Amino acid sequence: EDSLNSDENDDTKSISPQKEKLSNFIRFLIQSNPTLNKNILSTTANNRHKILRDYLDELKSKGTDIDYEIPSSPTLERYLNL
Repeated sequence: EDSLNSDENDDTKSISPQKEKLSNFIRFLIQSNPTLNKNILSTTANNRHKILRDYLDELKSKGTDIDYEIPSSPTLERYLNL
């Protein structure tokens, strides 16, 4: 029984490589942009999601090749451990 619980815990902790890559990319965006960083830290989860989505859309509109979509707000919070 303990081994079953251990396996379940491992499954909940693991993040797919694509999601881990996305999480790292989002963290990079936040850390590399002082304005974005300040806004992200001082707002609600839904606003945080909107700020990041709008920022990515702006980068894409300027020709930046980004093949990521911002995940839902709860997923984003989980990725960022906020």
